[in-house]
This record gives sequence, structure tokens and C-alpha cells, in this order.
Amino acid sequence: VKACEQENITAVFVTHDEGLVEYATRVIRIDSGKIVSDELTV
Repeated sequence: VKACEQENITAVFVTHDEGLVEYATRVIRIDSGKIVSDELTV
């Protein structure tokens, strides 16, 4: 993740592990195919 920031690269993670939220700058939650939240984490 740090290397992506340094190189200005966007990485997309798809997971059910809420523990990975700490590495994200934006979290989009989807339920039943619909976006239920879209949050910036910084």
C-alpha cells in the first residue's frame, strides 16, 4: 500500500475483512448489489 502511494497508483481491495479498512483511504460498502455507504477514511 505504501509503495502504491509513493508511485501514485490506485489499488482496489475487495474483502470481507474489516481489519483492512485501516489501509484504505476510501471505503465503499455494498449490500445486495447496492452501495450502502461511501466514506473517506483520512
